[in-house]
Amino acid sequence: MKKFPLLIVALLLTGCVAAELPHPKTIEQSSKYDGEKQLRSNPAWLYQSEIKMSLLKTTRMKKDDIVLYVHILGMTDFRKGECLKFKIDGKEKSLAPIDGHSDYGTAAGHTQGLMIDQSSYTYTSRRFLIDRAFIKQLIDAREVLVRVELVNSKVADGVFSKDGPYTARQYFRAFYNKVGLYMEHATDI
Repeated sequence: MKKFPLLIVALLLTGCVAAELPHPKTIEQSSKYDGEKQLRSNPAWLYQSEIKMSLLKTTRMKKDDIVLYVHILGMTDFRKGECLKFKIDGKEKSLAPIDGHSDYGTAAGHTQGLMIDQSSYTYTSRRFLIDRAFIKQLIDAREVLVRVELVNSKVADGVFSKDGPYTARQYFRAFYNKVGLYMEHATDI
Protein backbone atom coordinates (compact mmCIF):
# COMPACT_ATOMS: atom_id res chain seq x y z
CA MET A 1 0.00 0.00 0.00
CA LYS A 2 2.94 2.34 0.58
CA LYS A 3 3.96 1.97 -3.08
CA PHE A 4 0.63 3.35 -4.37
CA PRO A 5 1.40 7.04 -3.55
CA LEU A 6 4.83 6.63 -5.15
CA LEU A 7 3.19 5.32 -8.32
CA ILE A 8 0.89 8.35 -8.49
CA VAL A 9 3.83 10.74 -7.99
CA ALA A 10 5.80 8.92 -10.71
CA LEU A 11 2.87 9.21 -13.15
CA LEU A 12 2.49 12.92 -12.41
CA LEU A 13 6.17 13.60 -12.91
CA THR A 14 6.32 11.76 -16.22
CA GLY A 15 3.32 13.58 -17.66
CA CYS A 16 1.25 10.42 -18.03
CA VAL A 17 -1.75 12.00 -16.36
CA ALA A 18 -3.98 13.95 -18.72
CA ALA A 19 -4.68 16.79 -16.28
CA GLU A 20 -3.41 20.18 -17.41
CA LEU A 21 -2.17 23.06 -15.34
CA PRO A 22 -4.68 25.91 -15.21
CA HIS A 23 -4.09 28.43 -17.97
CA PRO A 24 -6.57 31.32 -17.97
CA LYS A 25 -7.87 32.35 -21.36
CA THR A 26 -8.32 35.98 -20.30
CA ILE A 27 -6.72 38.21 -17.69
CA GLU A 28 -8.37 41.27 -16.18
CA GLN A 29 -6.36 44.00 -14.46
CA SER A 30 -7.15 47.35 -12.91
CA SER A 31 -4.59 50.09 -12.38
CA LYS A 32 -4.25 51.38 -8.83
CA TYR A 33 -2.64 54.52 -10.28
CA ASP A 34 -5.52 55.79 -12.44
CA GLY A 35 -8.28 53.15 -12.37
CA GLU A 36 -7.77 52.09 -15.99
CA LYS A 37 -9.12 48.60 -16.60
CA GLN A 38 -7.54 46.15 -19.00
CA LEU A 39 -8.73 42.89 -20.52
CA ARG A 40 -6.32 40.72 -22.45
CA SER A 41 -6.26 37.21 -23.74
CA ASN A 42 -3.26 35.02 -23.22
CA PRO A 43 -1.40 34.27 -26.46
CA ALA A 44 -2.74 31.09 -28.04
CA TRP A 45 -1.57 29.05 -31.03
CA LEU A 46 -3.34 28.66 -34.31
CA TYR A 47 -3.85 24.97 -35.02
CA GLN A 48 -0.57 23.26 -36.04
CA SER A 49 1.10 26.58 -36.76
CA GLU A 50 3.99 28.81 -35.79
CA ILE A 51 1.52 31.67 -35.25
CA LYS A 52 0.19 32.77 -31.85
CA MET A 53 -2.45 35.47 -31.37
CA SER A 54 -3.72 37.51 -28.42
CA LEU A 55 -6.08 40.44 -27.82
CA LEU A 56 -6.04 43.61 -25.69
CA LYS A 57 -8.74 46.10 -24.69
CA THR A 58 -8.42 48.93 -22.17
CA THR A 59 -10.95 51.47 -20.94
CA ARG A 60 -8.70 54.26 -22.29
CA MET A 61 -8.96 53.03 -25.88
CA LYS A 62 -11.57 54.22 -28.35
CA LYS A 63 -14.83 52.35 -27.84
CA ASP A 64 -14.58 50.02 -30.86
CA ASP A 65 -10.79 49.54 -30.87
CA ILE A 66 -9.21 46.22 -29.91
CA VAL A 67 -5.54 45.41 -30.44
CA LEU A 68 -4.68 42.06 -32.03
CA TYR A 69 -1.15 40.84 -31.32
CA VAL A 70 0.33 38.40 -33.81
CA HIS A 71 3.40 36.45 -32.69
CA ILE A 72 5.54 34.42 -35.11
CA LEU A 73 7.87 31.72 -33.85
CA GLY A 74 11.50 32.70 -34.42
CA MET A 75 13.44 35.85 -35.20
CA THR A 76 12.13 37.23 -38.47
CA ASP A 77 10.23 40.30 -39.63
CA PHE A 78 6.82 41.05 -41.09
CA ARG A 79 6.55 42.31 -44.66
CA LYS A 80 5.64 45.99 -44.99
CA GLY A 81 2.02 46.90 -45.65
CA GLU A 82 -0.94 44.56 -45.38
CA CYS A 83 0.97 41.51 -44.20
CA LEU A 84 -1.76 39.80 -42.14
CA LYS A 85 -4.30 37.94 -44.28
CA PHE A 86 -7.50 36.22 -43.23
CA LYS A 87 -9.61 33.96 -45.43
CA ILE A 88 -12.98 33.80 -43.64
CA ASP A 89 -15.36 31.31 -45.25
CA GLY A 90 -13.68 32.07 -48.58
CA LYS A 91 -13.66 35.89 -48.26
CA GLU A 92 -10.29 37.59 -47.85
CA LYS A 93 -9.43 40.44 -45.49
CA SER A 94 -5.97 42.02 -45.12
CA LEU A 95 -4.61 44.13 -42.27
CA ALA A 96 -1.56 46.36 -41.90
CA PRO A 97 0.22 46.71 -38.54
CA ILE A 98 -0.35 49.81 -36.42
CA ASP A 99 3.27 50.06 -35.31
CA GLY A 100 6.34 50.84 -37.37
CA HIS A 101 8.55 48.00 -36.21
CA SER A 102 8.44 44.43 -34.94
CA ASP A 103 8.87 43.46 -31.31
CA TYR A 104 11.22 40.60 -30.47
CA GLY A 105 11.11 38.51 -27.33
CA THR A 106 11.56 35.21 -25.58
CA ALA A 107 8.79 33.18 -23.98
CA ALA A 108 8.67 30.13 -21.73
CA GLY A 109 7.93 26.66 -23.06
CA HIS A 110 4.63 24.81 -22.75
CA THR A 111 2.93 22.37 -20.40
CA GLN A 112 2.59 18.68 -21.11
CA GLY A 113 0.53 16.87 -18.52
CA LEU A 114 1.78 18.27 -15.24
CA MET A 115 5.30 18.71 -16.58
CA ILE A 116 6.49 22.10 -17.74
CA ASP A 117 8.87 22.30 -20.68
CA GLN A 118 11.43 24.77 -19.37
CA SER A 119 12.91 25.45 -22.79
CA SER A 120 12.16 28.84 -24.22
CA TYR A 121 11.56 30.10 -27.72
CA THR A 122 12.03 33.40 -29.51
CA TYR A 123 9.24 35.22 -31.29
CA THR A 124 8.55 38.25 -33.44
CA SER A 125 5.30 40.18 -32.98
CA ARG A 126 3.29 43.04 -34.45
CA ARG A 127 0.06 44.79 -33.44
CA PHE A 128 -3.06 45.21 -35.59
CA LEU A 129 -6.23 47.21 -34.92
CA ILE A 130 -9.54 45.32 -35.10
CA ASP A 131 -13.02 45.62 -33.57
CA ARG A 132 -15.46 43.37 -31.71
CA ALA A 133 -17.47 42.65 -34.88
CA PHE A 134 -14.35 41.21 -36.52
CA ILE A 135 -13.70 38.93 -33.52
CA LYS A 136 -17.33 37.73 -33.76
CA GLN A 137 -16.84 37.03 -37.46
CA LEU A 138 -13.70 34.98 -36.69
CA ILE A 139 -15.23 32.87 -33.93
CA ASP A 140 -18.50 32.21 -35.81
CA ALA A 141 -17.03 31.28 -39.21
CA ARG A 142 -16.85 27.67 -40.38
CA GLU A 143 -13.36 28.06 -41.80
CA VAL A 144 -10.77 30.73 -41.00
CA LEU A 145 -7.30 30.49 -42.53
CA VAL A 146 -4.55 32.91 -41.57
CA ARG A 147 -1.40 33.92 -43.41
CA VAL A 148 1.38 36.19 -42.21
CA GLU A 149 3.64 37.46 -44.96
CA LEU A 150 7.23 37.79 -43.82
CA VAL A 151 10.34 39.31 -45.36
CA ASN A 152 12.22 37.42 -48.09
CA SER A 153 8.95 36.06 -49.56
CA LYS A 154 8.41 33.70 -46.61
CA VAL A 155 4.95 33.04 -45.15
CA ALA A 156 3.50 31.52 -41.99
CA ASP A 157 0.10 29.87 -42.31
CA GLY A 158 -2.36 28.66 -39.68
CA VAL A 159 -5.92 27.50 -39.13
CA PHE A 160 -7.89 29.66 -36.69
CA SER A 161 -11.16 27.73 -36.98
CA LYS A 162 -9.85 24.43 -35.60
CA ASP A 163 -10.54 24.01 -31.88
CA GLY A 164 -8.15 22.49 -29.38
CA PRO A 165 -7.48 23.01 -25.66
CA TYR A 166 -5.06 25.91 -26.17
CA THR A 167 -5.98 27.20 -29.62
CA ALA A 168 -6.71 30.85 -30.41
CA ARG A 169 -10.43 30.52 -31.20
CA GLN A 170 -11.13 29.28 -27.65
CA TYR A 171 -9.28 32.29 -26.20
CA PHE A 172 -10.91 34.77 -28.59
CA ARG A 173 -14.35 33.40 -27.66
CA ALA A 174 -13.64 33.92 -23.93
CA PHE A 175 -12.34 37.45 -24.65
CA TYR A 176 -15.40 38.28 -26.79
CA ASN A 177 -17.76 37.21 -24.01
CA LYS A 178 -16.09 39.62 -21.53
CA VAL A 179 -15.10 42.60 -23.68
CA GLY A 180 -18.58 44.18 -23.77
CA LEU A 181 -18.14 45.49 -20.22
CA TYR A 182 -14.92 47.24 -21.22
CA MET A 183 -16.56 48.80 -24.26
CA GLU A 184 -19.26 50.38 -22.07
CA HIS A 185 -16.56 52.21 -20.07
CA ALA A 186 -14.26 53.00 -22.99
CA THR A 187 -13.59 56.58 -23.98
CA ASP A 188 -14.91 58.05 -27.20
CA ILE A 189 -11.83 60.01 -28.21
